[in-house]
This record gives sequence, structure tokens and C-alpha cells, in this order.
Amino acid sequence: MKSQDGRIQLPIRTAADTKTSLSTADTSTYDTPSIFDLPAELRNLVYRYAVLRDPLEIYPPMPIWGYHREPGFCVQPGGGVNHRLLQTCKQIAREASPIMYGKNVFGLYNIHDIGEPFLRHIGLNAIHLRHISIMWQFHEEWRFMIALRRVVSLDTLTINVEPNWFGVTEEDVAATLRLLLDHLHARRKGTGKKPAIDVLVWKGVVWPGVSTTWQRIERDEQEAKSFGVRVRALLECVLIRKSRAGV
Repeated sequence: MKSQDGRIQLPIRTAADTKTSLSTADTSTYDTPSIFDLPAELRNLVYRYAVLRDPLEIYPPMPIWGYHREPGFCVQPGGGVNHRLLQTCKQIAREASPIMYGKNVFGLYNIHDIGEPFLRHIGLNAIHLRHISIMWQFHEEWRFMIALRRVVSLDTLTINVEPNWFGVTEEDVAATLRLLLDHLHARRKGTGKKPAIDVLVWKGVVWPGVSTTWQRIERDEQEAKSFGVRVRALLECVLIRKSRAGV
């Protein structure tokens, strides 16, 4: 019930009321409570509490990580994500999968070992993915960019980059990103969805376990963003040419 000021109040129940109700209740009619007894809105709150973490870091199923115990991919140890909830029944999987895959930021930092395999592993759930974070280090990201084409709802692709790492240049990165962005641009043209080029977010690299200073972190962050601005300028030139050509 609601009070006069609109706040929800719990009903008042005395000890005598409880004793009477317990003595007269038919216990044979009591069913085991189910999550499906809850309204959909409350079930979604349960799912969000169980499966959302930021970021949700994904690791390959390799013994070298020390916490490999089973086939498939695993989340960051101690991350508190109850991803097994999705394996309990089909209805929970249908309801919770869009939340787990659509709301989490998936940290696929070692994309050479886990990028493509992870997308294959989750199958049709790739359509729910919206936020992915990767680390750009070498020159083989082109494979992952092609694989990302199946992530049709991609909203943010956060690229953690250290400029000039192993000779990475703006031209290299722009050319590789085009394998994904050209595809997204063609699919989203005229749909009102976020422009393909706007999915890119640039961040500096913070190496785990390596001591550093806030000044160094801020400097790396600024360098990464400046690098991203230059990459975007190259990509925009291509998009302008495509627009003029009617592509």
C-alpha cells in the first residue's frame, strides 16, 4: 500500500497474525519459489546484478594462466560474474543473454589468442555485443576486424594503444580499421544508427603489474587520444571520398 506522501509501505503483521496463519495454512499447497514468479522487471534486476561487471575481461582457456579449469573461455578470476546462470535453463538464457552480452564491456585484450575464437565460442550471442575493448600492439588485428563484422550492434570499440609500439603508425591502424568500418558504414547508412566512425574510443595502455605514476598515465592517455584523432582524420578522408562517389 502507499502512504499519503506516495511512499510504499509494508503491511503491518503481528506475531498473533503469523501464528494463526501458520496453524491454518495448508503446507501441501506451497510450491518452491521460482525466479519466474517475479515480474520481468525484477528478473532483469537479478540478471543485471549477477552478470554485469565493468570491464568483463575474457581470457583464453590456457593452463599458463593458472586458473584454467575447463574448456572454453573464462572470465577474470574473482570477477564475481555468475555467467553460469545462463546455463540453468533456456528461458533464463533468452532473458539474461542480451543483458550479459549487451551491457558488459568485454575486455578482449589478447585478441590474437581470444578475439576470433571468443566470437565463435559465443555463437549467435555476438549479435548482442555492444561494447568491446582491445589492446592494439602488432599488425595482425585485421583478422579480428573482419570477425567483428558479425557484431552488428557494436556501439563502442575501445582501442588501448601505445603510439609507435612496435612501429604501429596511424596509416597502419586506419587501413586495418577500414576492414570493419567500411562494413559498418554500409550497413548503417540511412538507418539512423550511430555512424561507424563514432564507435571508436581511444585510451592509453596501462600495463598490469608495472609501477607507474599518474603523470605517466595522463601523458599516455593524451598521446593515445591524439593518435586516435589522427587516425580518425585519415578515416574521414576515405568516408568523404565514398560519399562523393555515392557509395
